[in-house]
Amino acid sequence: MITKLNIDGFKGFQQLELSKLSRVTLLGGRNNVGKTSILEALFMFYDRLNPQMILRQFAWRGVETIAFNPESMWAPIFYNYALDREINISVIVNESEEKMTVRFNPHYVPSSIQANITSPGLKPKQIRTDQKPEPSYALDIIYNNNSKKMKNQTAHLLMGFDGIGIHIDNPNMEQRPATFLGARVSINPLEDAQKFGQLDIIGKQERIIDFLRIIEPNLKSLSSVAMGDISLIHGDIGLTGIVSFSLEIVGDRFTLLGSLGFSLS
Repeated sequence: MITKLNIDGFKGFQQLELSKLSRVTLLGGRNNVGKTSILEALFMFYDRLNPQMILRQFAWRGVETIAFNPESMWAPIFYNYALDREINISVIVNESEEKMTVRFNPHYVPSSIQANITSPGLKPKQIRTDQKPEPSYALDIIYNNNSKKMKNQTAHLLMGFDGIGIHIDNPNMEQRPATFLGARVSINPLEDAQKFGQLDIIGKQERIIDFLRIIEPNLKSLSSVAMGDISLIHGDIGLTGIVSFSLEIVGDRFTLLGSLGFSLS
């Protein structure tokens, strides 16, 4: 049983400690304080062998498509979007401490060499005999506890030319099952962007901005940004870049469901 949780540098938490946890723990508070982010941090801690450990969090918040680069995919889980920071999560489980450290590695060299596809069709893949591994972006994720199986074991979440993958230094890494049950059903961000665009056309964009400032006082503006085949609503909350998030728009009522990154949750 988990009795204590520490989060450092994850999303909106510069540092957070939750002690005296029990089998059933109720988290309460107003919107935009990070209740869901606490659950996401804990789930990511135990989703350690899944290459979708970060993508899942976007999906839970209603974002179906995201740009394939570290700034869009990985920076939102770091405090203040700072990829040069570390994320540290630790838990006390059955009186034993387990730790997780996440670092961005822009120069990771994988231990395998990708074969090249010469052209579509029936031709097989080819590989050059003088080919070298191509450096790729990675999140180096280091796990540590008192057991031999988890002593400084490292997983590398890779962002390469062929997509997302994961490389485990020790395939015998200990893993515990975890389940994330979202309180809301995912909404369609494309429909939200279309409805927001309709409000913008008739000059009522400020109404939704004024309303959302009750939840996020730092919100300065909203915009609809094309991301591949869909559009997502983004907001300027005073960071170095705009933040993508989901809105549920019904008539003149607007409910902020969630966002990715610094402080919205």
